[in-house]
Amino acid sequence: MEHWLLYSALSILVMSIFYVLTKKILNAGTDPILYSTTLQLSTGVLALIVALIWGFSFVFSPASIILLIIATIIYNIAPIIYYTGLQKVELSESIILESSGVFWAIMAGFILLHEAITPVKFAAALLIFIAILMISNIDFRKWHFSKYELMILASSIIYVLGAMVDKVLLPYSNPISYTAVSFLVAGLTMALIHFKHLYKLKRTKQINKGFILKLLTNAGFLVLNFTLIFSAYDSGGEASRVYAIVHLQVVIIALLGIIFLKERKHLGRKLLALVMAFIGIMMMGG
Repeated sequence: MEHWLLYSALSILVMSIFYVLTKKILNAGTDPILYSTTLQLSTGVLALIVALIWGFSFVFSPASIILLIIATIIYNIAPIIYYTGLQKVELSESIILESSGVFWAIMAGFILLHEAITPVKFAAALLIFIAILMISNIDFRKWHFSKYELMILASSIIYVLGAMVDKVLLPYSNPISYTAVSFLVAGLTMALIHFKHLYKLKRTKQINKGFILKLLTNAGFLVLNFTLIFSAYDSGGEASRVYAIVHLQVVIIALLGIIFLKERKHLGRKLLALVMAFIGIMMMGG
């Protein structure tokens, strides 16, 4: 097995656990901005500690700084939009909506990184598109996405742009160091922008020992996940193919949502959409 494929496969297992824990935190009423900011910061700090032990490396140049600014903007917008949507949408539905990102990854990889695109990938995109429509509020006469479903769809597009920037930035660093830099810069920027909002939440007692423990656990999963993904890029994996393979997690995560979070509404339609999304993602990654 090629190294980039192994790293991508391991990422699937890590993120499946992360998504379930995240949904539990948001279901408990945690503010999405608070969660986004503290998760970015804690992930960045943990990654920095590991990077300093293993060897920190990041080349700061005009080009890398411009790219880092672009990445910071992307990762200030996408998480808040995504977690706000996820708080109101079932995990087993949201993960299928997120699979649309695979289509956007193929298109962005072709346009921005000149990665190959084939008719098979277009056919796969059609399957994913149909799967997304199936889990929306559809009566087959009028398609309707809720505001929160649209947030998840929008965040998937923004995250794809982030993946493209990550791919270009990696030569300036190593995987763990880039994880530290990207998350810390994005987290600090987010904290400054939303300082007043976060300060007001101090009185709500959302930050407690239970929240901190769950936060640090998820931060650890994110450090491991992004180290694996960036290692996959670093090992020669195309950004679009890595993104597609990683999104095979849609199957595991949706099933975990159905089993452990008891998301049984429209179960038959979800399972059919899940199968179609799985086939589409497999075709994308092939």
